[in-house]
Amino acid sequence: MNNYFPRMITLLRKEKKISQKQAAEELEISQALLSHYEKGIRECGLEFLVKIAAYYGVSCDYLLGKTSVRESAELQKEKAPRRDRYTPEETKVLRGFLSVLRFGERFSADDLNDELSGYFKLCIYKAFRGLYAANASNPKELFSLDSRTYSAEITAAMIRKENVIDRLARGENVYGKKAAKSAPELSRELMRARRPEYADAIEAIIDEVEAFL
Repeated sequence: MNNYFPRMITLLRKEKKISQKQAAEELEISQALLSHYEKGIRECGLEFLVKIAAYYGVSCDYLLGKTSVRESAELQKEKAPRRDRYTPEETKVLRGFLSVLRFGERFSADDLNDELSGYFKLCIYKAFRGLYAANASNPKELFSLDSRTYSAEITAAMIRKENVIDRLARGENVYGKKAAKSAPELSRELMRARRPEYADAIEAIIDEVEAFL
């Protein structure tokens, strides 16, 4: 097998805080055989490799030292949030946020992308705090900004970031931040070609906002 495997199955057993005897029983082999595996005296077969990987909840590649990621791709997929846990509207909004960041990357400006991320954080903070404050019994310790002035402070910060984002995108250095090197060409066709997974979301948001206003 390799020298990594014996050490890893020993560490995983100790991490699980079980005796060699208990592990052997649950793996349906003798303690002596498991001891040989853990000491590297004997090599196990493929069937046991798969079995012990499942027993410790890791991938075979992890046991063999071929990856630092514990879980198999299948298990990671199972644990990942399923798309159907989000409503279509939630999915659209999430993809809308990401679309702006992804399209912003094409400006080749780290400072611009940082400002975009910061702007979205302010939007989320303001929206969440409004929901949180709806129930007066919610503990106030979560926030440090004064409840009487936070809305105005956040709004002012958002306006400032909007100005910085606009100027950076147009090629102007602002407050020590480096401007975008070039502004990419964008159109419905180009967005669909470059980021088809986000194009629908951003187009839907554009249409909805403009219809509302």
